[in-house]
Amino acid sequence: MMINRLGMKKIIAFLLFVVVLAGLGTSIYAAVARINSFVAIVGGADETGNVMTVDVNGAASIKGTVDQGVSATSPNAWTQIPVQSPTLLNSSTTGAANSAVAVTLTATPNVRNMIRKVSAYCSAGSANLTIADGGTTIFNTPVGAVGTSIFDSQWNPGLASTTGNVATITLGACGVSNAGTLIIQADRG
Repeated sequence: MMINRLGMKKIIAFLLFVVVLAGLGTSIYAAVARINSFVAIVGGADETGNVMTVDVNGAASIKGTVDQGVSATSPNAWTQIPVQSPTLLNSSTTGAANSAVAVTLTATPNVRNMIRKVSAYCSAGSANLTIADGGTTIFNTPVGAVGTSIFDSQWNPGLASTTGNVATITLGACGVSNAGTLIIQADRG
């Protein structure tokens, strides 16, 4: 069966409508009708009759008040996913000249350390960066990867330690008379 371009756009527009309405609340209802190359959709989380119009190109507009759900203090509140867990382990550490800089994220039973982002730089010279999960290296840069420009490495989702393990982030020595700075965005949860 062949679906022409206009038919495919209508299917995509309807799927967009379903995805948008799925997030509006609990008692979702809808009616769909073709009106002059538009798909008119009436629906909402309550009986206010919100009207969402999706054209054949997938552009959507909503007229009316959209119920965003119950308040955050309600027992039926929407699940909120934090960017970082409640226990923040963010830090910025500058070491002594010609010394490695190490940050240890302590072990907690039944919990993982999550490393979200690591940034590092040297006042002069260069170094490498290593992350260990317990005694196992899980991330390592080549020697000289960290220099005077900020080196960034980011993980989404976070780079996780094994449950109950310590995580150690180490910036190697930047060279004689040179200090290194290690910036960590991490959490535990």
